[in-house]
Amino acid sequence: MELQQEALQYYHRYICLYELNEYDLVIRDTSRNLSLCDFIGEFANDDADISNLLNLKPQMLMMYAHSEAMILLQIGKKEEAIEVLTDCLEEIQELFDESDGIIDEPINEKRALEKIIREIHLTPSPSREENLKIQLALAVEKEDYEQAAVYRDLLKDLHSNTSASDS
Repeated sequence: MELQQEALQYYHRYICLYELNEYDLVIRDTSRNLSLCDFIGEFANDDADISNLLNLKPQMLMMYAHSEAMILLQIGKKEEAIEVLTDCLEEIQELFDESDGIIDEPINEKRALEKIIREIHLTPSPSREENLKIQLALAVEKEDYEQAAVYRDLLKDLHSNTSASDS
């Protein structure tokens, strides 16, 4: 019961972090709760304890995958983001298929993932310049000024090459 309470606290925190677009922290907290699910699944004696936490696992997997996909999209890796979400859909289905009725069918999670995948497919991929600008902004945000300088220089090179080819 104490582990379930702790998992619930992490759940509330990663929902808030998700709303703040702190995807790396969502990944940290969902990963922790997913490990806890595995631990309880392995050592719990009571089916009710297993069922309570395992019913949350599809949502945790979805949040983890969506956060990972958002990070990939931020760096212009659209196909990799779609792959992460598609793999998650398959993992959730396998979890349900192997649960022997212990968990409810994760219909909402599967629909949400399918919707996210459709939206990503409809979103145009960023240009090289847009991608470099995103990378630059992320590097500055993380205070990784050496990497930011690399992106700045790449942007300058891109602009000078574009200017030279226009002449």
